[in-house]
Amino acid sequence: MSRQGMRCLGAAQRTVVAACFILAGCRQGIVVSEPSAPPFSGITATSADGTVVQNDPDDWKPPQGVNAQVHPVHPNPCTRDGSFEFIFVLTQRDSVIVTLNDTPEHVVDVIIQQSVNSGEHRITPFIRNLLPGPYRLYFTIVRPTIVASTYGDIQINP
Repeated sequence: MSRQGMRCLGAAQRTVVAACFILAGCRQGIVVSEPSAPPFSGITATSADGTVVQNDPDDWKPPQGVNAQVHPVHPNPCTRDGSFEFIFVLTQRDSVIVTLNDTPEHVVDVIIQQSVNSGEHRITPFIRNLLPGPYRLYFTIVRPTIVASTYGDIQINP
């Protein structure tokens, strides 16, 4: 991974991605396709069934260079007493990393860090121990020659 690409990730995320590179058998010449990490700026508001109520143009951009779909978290905002669901669809088996951050640089939880089969995946993270506030969910695919990421902001209410 290039230095420029690694700078886009927080220190904790760089460690997670580096570990995944080793697992994926990455070689030199890696293409990095990931968004920069601006400060939290809003959320893509969604209903309980996943319908987008209000779009944040910074959130949930398609990961570049891979054929994968990432759907916005729902419901968003959510409450600590409840949960949120995250859905992604892969067209092939991929090494996937999903982290939840309370700032762009600080990972609160590594939700997934494993090889995942093709198909639709529904993830419901445990959030009861989290403080109310904004969070960012990062979704990253690591292949031998490419790293592709996207993210979306989440608001957890009391």
